[in-house]
Amino acid sequence: MKKFAMLGGAALLAVGASGCVTTGDLEEIRAMAEQAQQTADAADRKAVAAQSTASEANARAARAEGAAAASQKCCAANTERMNRMFEKSMQK
Repeated sequence: MKKFAMLGGAALLAVGASGCVTTGDLEEIRAMAEQAQQTADAADRKAVAAQSTASEANARAARAEGAAAASQKCCAANTERMNRMFEKSMQK
């Protein structure tokens, strides 16, 4: 926010240094500064929303990773059980 205020102030100083500042010039500079601030605020809101979306995606990925690990553990246990059953059947 300060960055845009300083930008508007710098533009005002530059126009003022020329010696031909009109009320219309001041209004135009003010409007440009306000538009720049609105654009910056909108970009900030979008960045916050993107961060929130990324955090949610990260949480979902962590849950999926946990589910995959549990599935792998179950699969390994089933394979071990089937191998023991096969070995028992071969001994008969």
